[in-house]
Amino acid sequence: MRHGLIAAVLALVVAGALGNVACSPGMAPVYSPVTAAGLSPTGQPYTTEQVEMAVVQGAAAKGWTVVHRAPGLVVADVSSGGHGARVQILVNEGGWRVVHEQSSPGLKFRQDDRHGEIIHRRYNHWVRLLDESIRQALIMQTAGGAYPPPMPQPAPVPVEAMPATAG
Repeated sequence: MRHGLIAAVLALVVAGALGNVACSPGMAPVYSPVTAAGLSPTGQPYTTEQVEMAVVQGAAAKGWTVVHRAPGLVVADVSSGGHGARVQILVNEGGWRVVHEQSSPGLKFRQDDRHGEIIHRRYNHWVRLLDESIRQALIMQTAGGAYPPPMPQPAPVPVEAMPATAG
C-alpha cells in the first residue's frame, strides 16, 4: 500500500514537472495573428496592394527588415538582444496573417504535444507590435496621412546565423 502511494505521488510530481516545462515562464504558444483589413475610410474594401504596402510600412516602423517580397507575400526579419526571427506575412485584400518561419535558438521554438508550437514570449511580443503597426500603417495610408519613417535600427542578425527551425 505504501509503495503504491509513493508511486502515485511520484507520478503526479513528474507529470506536473513535465507540464510546467511546456508552459515554463517565458514560453507560450506561437502567436500567429490573422487580421482583417476591414473597410477603407471611403467604405470600400482595401486592395491587396494597399494592404501589402501597409505591411511593408508597418514592418519598417517596428524595426523589421523586409528580405523578400512577392505578390501576396512579405518575408521579414527582426533581431534584438542577440535573438532574431523571420516571419512570412501572407497578404490579400481581406487582410494579413503572420506566420513563424524560423527563429534563433535562444527563442526555443519547438513543437509540444500538449500545447502545439511554443516559443519564447519575446517573439510573440514582436509579432503583436508588428500586427498593430501594420494596422496603423493601413489607417494612415488611406486617411491621407504619412506614416512616420522608422527609427534607425542596429543591423539585423544575418539569417544565415539563425538555424532553420520547423514551422
